[in-house]
Amino acid sequence: MSIPQGFEAAIPERQRAIWERCFHRSGAFVEFAREDIEQSIPDRFEHIASTYTDRLAVKDSECELTYDELNKLANRMARTILARVEEDSKTVAFLFRAGVAPVVSILAVLKAGKICVPLDPEYPIARLRYMLEDSGASLIVTSDENIALALKMAGETVQIINHDQINPGLSESNLGLKVTPDAPAYIVYTSGSTGEPKGVLQNHRNTLHETMRYTNLLHFCVDDRVGYFNSFSFSAVVRKLYPALLNGASFFPLDVKSYGIHRVVDWMNEQGISIITGSGATIKEFYDTLRGKDALPNLRLITWGSDVMYKRDVELLKEHTGKETILTVSYASTEASGISLYFVDRHAEITENRLPVGYPLIDTEIQILDGEGKPVMNGEVGELAVRSSHLALGYWGKPEATDAAFHSEAGRQRTYLTGDLVRQLPDGCLVHLGRKDFQVKIRGHRVEIPEVEGALCGMENVKWATVLAQGQETGNSRLVAYVVPETPPAPTVTAMRRRLSQVLPDYMVPSAYMILDSLPTTPNDKVDRNALPLPDSTRPQLDIPYVEARTPVEEKLSEIWSEVLGIEQIGVHDNFLDLGGDSLLATQIITRIIKTFQIEISIQALFESPAIAEMSIVITQNLAKEAHQKDIERMLSELEAVANS
Repeated sequence: MSIPQGFEAAIPERQRAIWERCFHRSGAFVEFAREDIEQSIPDRFEHIASTYTDRLAVKDSECELTYDELNKLANRMARTILARVEEDSKTVAFLFRAGVAPVVSILAVLKAGKICVPLDPEYPIARLRYMLEDSGASLIVTSDENIALALKMAGETVQIINHDQINPGLSESNLGLKVTPDAPAYIVYTSGSTGEPKGVLQNHRNTLHETMRYTNLLHFCVDDRVGYFNSFSFSAVVRKLYPALLNGASFFPLDVKSYGIHRVVDWMNEQGISIITGSGATIKEFYDTLRGKDALPNLRLITWGSDVMYKRDVELLKEHTGKETILTVSYASTEASGISLYFVDRHAEITENRLPVGYPLIDTEIQILDGEGKPVMNGEVGELAVRSSHLALGYWGKPEATDAAFHSEAGRQRTYLTGDLVRQLPDGCLVHLGRKDFQVKIRGHRVEIPEVEGALCGMENVKWATVLAQGQETGNSRLVAYVVPETPPAPTVTAMRRRLSQVLPDYMVPSAYMILDSLPTTPNDKVDRNALPLPDSTRPQLDIPYVEARTPVEEKLSEIWSEVLGIEQIGVHDNFLDLGGDSLLATQIITRIIKTFQIEISIQALFESPAIAEMSIVITQNLAKEAHQKDIERMLSELEAVANS
C-alpha cells in the first residue's frame, strides 16, 4: 500500500479513501512544497499576498481585509513596532479577542523580526502580568476594547500600541527585513507543573513545516473559507491560521462567547464556511445547535482539536452534517506540534467508545517507552516519545525544564517526552490513554493539576487541597477540588472561586468543591485519589443565603438550572459560576431559555446576569419588548387595512 501524502507510514484503505475525498470541490488545491519551509513566515505571506491581491484574507463581524489590504496594514503596524522598541528587544506581546486585529498584529510582529507573545484578555491579570514579565516583552499591541487592561498590565516600563490608532501616513510597502527560518517566531504559554505557566518557543521553519503538513493532509486551498473558534493565545491557531493565510484561503475568526453559539450555523451558511476548527468542547456545543442533516451545505471539513473523541460524537456528526462532511481527530502538543491524525466520515463504523488519535504524521518518529525508558512490546501501554527535527525550541527562560523534556541528538533531531500514555494498534494507529502525570485536558486546554492545587493551597485557611478531573471518560471533563481547612469553617465556594479567578484562567478554576476533614491516603501515605468522594447534588456553601423562586419566570429558570447543573436546590441570587457553571453548561442553559421563552439571547447575557433573579429581569424585558413590537405591527397592519378600504 502506498503512503498518502503527509503520513509517516501506510494507512488502511478505509482511511486512505476518506483522505482522498478530503478536497474542496473546486479542485483548487496546490501542494505546499517542502522547499517552501526554508524561509520566514512573512516571506511566504508576502508571496501569497502578491499572488491573491484582491481575494478576501480575513473577516470578522466588523471588518474584512483583502490580502493586499492585510499586508499593507501589517506593514504599517510593523513600522510602528520598530519605532517603539529597542533594537535588542526580542519579544512583543499582543492582547486581543478573536478577530481581524490579532491577525494583523501577528504578521506585523513577525515582519518586524520580533517574537509574538499572545495574551488572552480572558485570563486573570496576575497571570497576564507573569507572562508579560517572564517573556521580557517591552511592548503590548492591543485595541480600544482592551486598552484599559493593557494599561493595568504595563506599569511604567512597558509601552502600548493601539491597533485602532495606527498612523495612516506610514509606508505600506514591505519592510524587506531579513528574517531567517531559524529565527524564533512565537511563545505560547501552557499550564506549568511547577505552579507557573511555561512559555513554549517555536521558530519560523518549524511553523512552516507544520503548515506544509496540514496543508497537504487536509488540502487547504484558495477557495476554502476557514472558521476559527479558539482564542489566539491557544497553540491551535498556529495549525489553522497559517494553512489558511499561507495558501490564499479566507480566515474567519469568531468570538463564539459574545456572538452566541446558537447563531453560528446561520453565520457559517452566510459566510460559506468550508472548514471549521475549534476545541472538542466548542465543537460539541456547536453540534447541539444544528437543525438538520443538510444544515451546512458548504462544510467539507471539521477539525477536532486535541481532545478525546467518543463514539457518540461520531453519531452526532452523522446526524447533523451533510453526507460529504469529513471530521479529523488530531493529536498534538504545543511542544511537538502535530503528532497524528485520524479521518472519520458518516460511514465510519466505530466499535470502541473512545476513538483512536490516528496515524503518525510525516517527519514524526514515535517510540512508546516503559518506566525505564525502554521500548515496550507491540500493543503494550507506555509513554509516547516523539523524535523529529521540528520540535519546539524549548521552554523560554527555563533551560532545566527544556533539558528534562527535550533530548538533543545529531543535527536538528531531538526527542520530546510527551508524558502521555498510549498504545499502538497492529496497523500503526495510536490510542491515547491519558497522562502519565497529572496533566489533563479541560475544554481543549492543557492543565497541570499541581498548578491548580498550588493556587488553592496558597489561600488563607486552606491546609490541604487536591484536584481531580472528572468526566474524562464522557468527554465532559471538569475539575473538582477537595479542600481541608486549617480550622473550621472552611472558605466558602464563593471565596475560593473569587480568589482562584484572580490567578487562573476560567478553564483552570474547579467547577465543584468538597470540604473534607482530611484527605484519604494510601498505605505509603500518599493521597488516595480513588477514595475521594464524588460531588453530590446539594447546594454548595456560598456567601449568600438561599432564596427560593418568587415568580413563574424564576421558577422555570430554577428548574432549568437545576437540571443542567445537577443541583437540587438553587437560590435566585446564587451565582451561576459559583454553582459550577462553565461555558459548556452556559450553552445548555441558554439553549433551553431560547426554546422555553421563545426569545433571542446570547451566552454573554448569562455571564453578565449570572443569577436567576438577574436573568429573570433580562427575560421579562425581552418578552415585553417583543410584545410591544407585535402590538406596533398589529396597529400598523390595522391602519394599512383602513387606508386600503
